[in-house]
Amino acid sequence: MSLRMKQGVSPKNIKPECILGMNLAASVFDDYGLDCIITSISEGRHSERSRHYIGYAFDLRRRHIPNDEILALIHEHLICELGDEYAVILERTHFHVQYNG
Repeated sequence: MSLRMKQGVSPKNIKPECILGMNLAASVFDDYGLDCIITSISEGRHSERSRHYIGYAFDLRRRHIPNDEILALIHEHLICELGDEYAVILERTHFHVQYNG
């Protein structure tokens, strides 16, 4: 499986900590036989004080995850793999991942 970016996603201003987070997330998705697809970095609409705008957050697609059980497993696996310096939030349409340092 692979780490991919949705068309239109720009890596502009992404911080090294998020590049590491993306690679760790890709290894988690790979464990489940799924691609890890980045759907947003700094582009798009986010909350006013979002860490997306300063290069410390990214979103991952979840719609290709086959069921809620695997979704929950991936969520927990992401939290464990990324550790305490990252927040992994399961949103309605994606995983929001941010580096808090």
